[in-house]
Amino acid sequence: MEDDSNKSKSINKNDPSYLFFIHHSDHPGMILVSKPLNGDNYGTWSRSMKISLSAKNKLGFIDGSVQVSCQIKSPEEYSSWKRCNDMILSWILNSLEPDIADSVIYSTTSHEIWQDLEERFSQSNAPRIFQLQREMAYLQQNQMSVSAYYTKLKGLWDELASYNEPCHCTCGKIKPQSEREERNALMQFLMGLNESYSAVRGQILLMQPMPTHRKAYSLISQEKKQRELGNTRGISEVAAMAVQRGQRTSNSGRKTLHCSHCDKDFHTKETCYKLHGYPEGHRLHKSSNGGHHRKGYTPSANSVNTGFSVKELQTAMPNLSEAQYQQILSFMSETGSESHPPQTNSTELSTGPGYEDDDWFG
Repeated sequence: MEDDSNKSKSINKNDPSYLFFIHHSDHPGMILVSKPLNGDNYGTWSRSMKISLSAKNKLGFIDGSVQVSCQIKSPEEYSSWKRCNDMILSWILNSLEPDIADSVIYSTTSHEIWQDLEERFSQSNAPRIFQLQREMAYLQQNQMSVSAYYTKLKGLWDELASYNEPCHCTCGKIKPQSEREERNALMQFLMGLNESYSAVRGQILLMQPMPTHRKAYSLISQEKKQRELGNTRGISEVAAMAVQRGQRTSNSGRKTLHCSHCDKDFHTKETCYKLHGYPEGHRLHKSSNGGHHRKGYTPSANSVNTGFSVKELQTAMPNLSEAQYQQILSFMSETGSESHPPQTNSTELSTGPGYEDDDWFG
């Protein structure tokens, strides 16, 4: 029979399957999990630690399957075991909140520290299952995105599934999720969605056979992307129309009217009231010979009542018909708005008459 010393010589210590193998990148300062144990997250923390230690072939150190080697009979093997054990102790301490780490700093084996944490922070299955079921029942999307809502819900499903014993079939393989469990997960996901997804939700419920909750999430995500694309396209079209309208306005060659007599805008010398006199009906009109009315200037009937003439409207708005000009003047005369310009589209009036000065519009 081969003694322990011969066995140790035959073992390749550089083989990753060797229990005491430590990779050159492993060091005591490594952090194996992103969220340290704070006392309330033991379930997720222990799951993450087990995955990381299993990947490094060190899970046996915390579950007790790797026994302590005899320091007297196998000093070399004991040295390898102690080196691995201390490395795992460092990894566990690095994944704890400082106050929790201080309470287990004097533990001598990784198995001992793991048992201590499990007894203190693990809950029995029944209360935690109740909490998970209640949280899933009240979970709603609300202000969360579809992705965040689904991720939160799936985390609850997976944690709940970890408390259930896996079912094995006769071939020894784990059975997939039952049809009933899959349907319940689908209904929970659809019920928590906002009402803005009611249409696509109704379509999913009518599908035969019913999709999985993963497929339903994919369909909802596609619907969300289609909406975002439609909103972006609508904004782009409105912006393009505004640019085109601005180009048409700038390319039309219109210039603001300017009077060389009074040095004011929005009229010309030929229609300047200061030069030719204010028409009858204007608040600044004077009937005396020394008044503002200039001899030889006879305004039209419409301009008497409104302060505007057809010629002035044609200059300001050249794209209207004769009937439209008459309708505008008639409307202004009826409403008594002789001191205000006609109100039409803001783009069409961008270079039309203004009402800055009393000497022009009253």
